[in-house]
Amino acid sequence: MKFTSVLSTVAVVFAAKSLAISWEEADAKARERCKYWGPDYVDDSFWGRHILECIEKGIFPQERLDDALDQMDNYPEVNLYVDTNTKENAALNRKVGADSNVLLKNADHILPLKKSKKVKKIAVIGKDSMSPTLCEDMKCANGTLPLGWGSGTTDFEYVVDPLSAITKRAKKANLKVISYGDDDGKKAAKVAKNADVAIVFVQADSGEEYITVEGNAGDRLNLDLWHGGNELIEAVAAVNKNTIVVIHSPGPVNVPFLDKVKGVIFAGLPGQETGNAITDVLFGDVNPSGHLPYTWAPREDYPTDVKYEPEYPGGGDKMTVYDYNEGLFVGYRWFDKNEIKPTFPLGYGLSYTTFEYSDLEADMEDDGLYVTLNVKNTGKVAGAAVPMIFLSFPESVKDYPVRLFKGFDKVVLKAGQSKEAKIFIDDHALSYYDVEFEDYVRPKEGEFTVFAGSNASDLPLKVKVLANGDDYSEDETDNEEEEVSSEVEEDIEDSTSEDEKELKKRSYKTY
Repeated sequence: MKFTSVLSTVAVVFAAKSLAISWEEADAKARERCKYWGPDYVDDSFWGRHILECIEKGIFPQERLDDALDQMDNYPEVNLYVDTNTKENAALNRKVGADSNVLLKNADHILPLKKSKKVKKIAVIGKDSMSPTLCEDMKCANGTLPLGWGSGTTDFEYVVDPLSAITKRAKKANLKVISYGDDDGKKAAKVAKNADVAIVFVQADSGEEYITVEGNAGDRLNLDLWHGGNELIEAVAAVNKNTIVVIHSPGPVNVPFLDKVKGVIFAGLPGQETGNAITDVLFGDVNPSGHLPYTWAPREDYPTDVKYEPEYPGGGDKMTVYDYNEGLFVGYRWFDKNEIKPTFPLGYGLSYTTFEYSDLEADMEDDGLYVTLNVKNTGKVAGAAVPMIFLSFPESVKDYPVRLFKGFDKVVLKAGQSKEAKIFIDDHALSYYDVEFEDYVRPKEGEFTVFAGSNASDLPLKVKVLANGDDYSEDETDNEEEEVSSEVEEDIEDSTSEDEKELKKRSYKTY
């Protein structure tokens, strides 16, 4: 519940108790004072009139309520009507959307799009390329999909649809655009066969359980594309060998068409600048640098599934029971344990350039593990690499995942440029939960194996490090080499300290 709603609840209790008026009158007075009231089900919670009941029974202290009221009196005014429709916000939304696109396939370098002897006309296909219908809480999927549905949605000031953005950008490149803004495969094929490249926009949606959209109560019923997306793609690909698919979805979908198309981009749910964001990537104005935050595979390959209980499809007092038999082995951990090759592994994401990783080093300290590696852009255009770090724990930690994702960095590089990536893995990330001690324990014996690469299935670099921080080499350093003046030593320590502080500040938590 939002803090403003909690304060409103307190105001209702205060008014009803101190003024001896009805709850309806108290609610009205609270509305005057706090402007907003909580959700409809507040009387089934610990809020509302139940606070008064708890005070009368001695469960909840009157002093706590008084303190909440004092805080409300001093609470600063909240302006919910700030104009956020600014050029700065639009530019940021567009950048985040473009950077989040994940390039999953790019056969024959079909992307980025540019005019050539072979490419003069582009076909944009699918209702997902069109301007969306903006329903309350986004509880409809008609047009392009900028957001899922539920109570956490927002009311868009506008949405840039893909067709409009592509048409505008293609004009600058002297490319002609033809389109079909629906999902009928036969009609789409008639348009697509007359183009040099066809871009098919498809979608699948999900959201919060209190809303049912096209038979999906919150969670998706399956991983198939909606509105006949698979059939639409296959119909277009059958008449156009240069077909590119753009997927708007909250997560993985089945891709039976993967071998029949040349390009696939997972665009997620990009927000109001969705059209401009995907256009920037399609035309190469932005080099895609998004990476999958989950493992992508057929539904039957995952360790668990969504449970739909037929005896109470509309909810009720009963709750669905989950056993969680998979334990720690979810996502990439399950696939590693069972040696299942996913469609796309965790962290997968292509670029319009190529990268090379080398010189992996790891240094175990009391506060955590310091990892460095060299990243080089070996391609012809600038781009951003995302090196990922996985750890295998010492053998003393039993029944544990083969590898655990523990950190990453994003390194922007010009063509031919190299940089050192630094990734810090803190003490907690080096620990495991011991069920006997009922606490997190960091192994002090054995060795960690550090893996580095571009995704969970591409980890070419490996180095071992002792859990206690000792070196493997027993060679002693000559005492004379260790003798340095305290002044120089202090300078070195201070410099390292600052570097470590900066590294920890930007370390990414993955546990």
